[in-house]
Amino acid sequence: MPRKGALARLFDGEDAAPISWYSTAAIIVFCVLMLYVPWQELWNGRFIDRSVYLNKFTGYLARPRYFSGSALAFVVNEVFFEKTILLLAGKFNVPLEVIFGAIGFLCLFVYSKYLASNHGLIALIFLVNPLIVEFAFSQLRMALAVSLLMLALFRQKQWVLAAVLVALACCIHTAMFLVVFIFAVAKLVSSRLASGSLKGLTCWLALIGAGLAVVMVIGPFRGAILSAVGDRRAEYGNVSQSIMYASFWVLLLLMAGTQRKAYFEAEGNAVAVVFLSVYVGATAFNTYNSRFLSASFPFIISSMLSLSLQKRVLILPVYFLYASAQWYYWLSSGMGR
Repeated sequence: MPRKGALARLFDGEDAAPISWYSTAAIIVFCVLMLYVPWQELWNGRFIDRSVYLNKFTGYLARPRYFSGSALAFVVNEVFFEKTILLLAGKFNVPLEVIFGAIGFLCLFVYSKYLASNHGLIALIFLVNPLIVEFAFSQLRMALAVSLLMLALFRQKQWVLAAVLVALACCIHTAMFLVVFIFAVAKLVSSRLASGSLKGLTCWLALIGAGLAVVMVIGPFRGAILSAVGDRRAEYGNVSQSIMYASFWVLLLLMAGTQRKAYFEAEGNAVAVVFLSVYVGATAFNTYNSRFLSASFPFIISSMLSLSLQKRVLILPVYFLYASAQWYYWLSSGMGR
């Protein structure tokens, strides 16, 4: 049977072939193009997080700081990221903007590789989204940490390398402990489902339960947990997105619940359901949630493209309308978060 084209695979759910050299080259070209788009000029504003990092590290290079706390404080205060950036910029004279650009490129590359591996190169169009633009090019610390976790996911059979990557990711951003928990739950539920001990709906409910547990940690119990370990963010306020903004992701979560057992046997789909539950639950609790959506974006998009054909035909036009509204809002706002 002749191989179907990329657009056909997008609609019939057939996995793309393993990443070839020309697919890798296409991904690199895509990432470079995304890297060189003048997003801040198009936005008519500055990326707030990126500007904070630039000012902070410029100041640290002029006035070096030294860390003398405990190992727990080193992890909790995420000193590793700071020390790595200062080592590259101070000792090796790598410009800060080059370092930031490399982080953005790495994030886009691992996201692209995941989507292209499962749905073909055409799936890269879903990464042209303001959520990903801000995440990869502004929210640099979490973008780097998530990228390392995804690299670990690609190297699961090389468990030593995978463990090192996971440890580095958790030192860079402590939220990765929650992400590792989500991955572990998704793997456990998917394996139980594959063995026949769970049904599809039961699996969906279990994954939602795991997501709500994470919401409790980042919402009602966050202050107590962070205060107990001396985290500087214990007093941070809650800022979530509106129910209207979250409406599409609520729809996708509900549609996932109607899928058959085979859908949840794919670990990526299970990961997406947990993250969608975290995002929706955090919205209801008025808890900061947008970065969880950005951090899981390739899994969520892949889960949408893995829905049954009838549901894909329904949801894809809705997604593109929603994404158009995202771009309109983002371009017209001209202000960072």
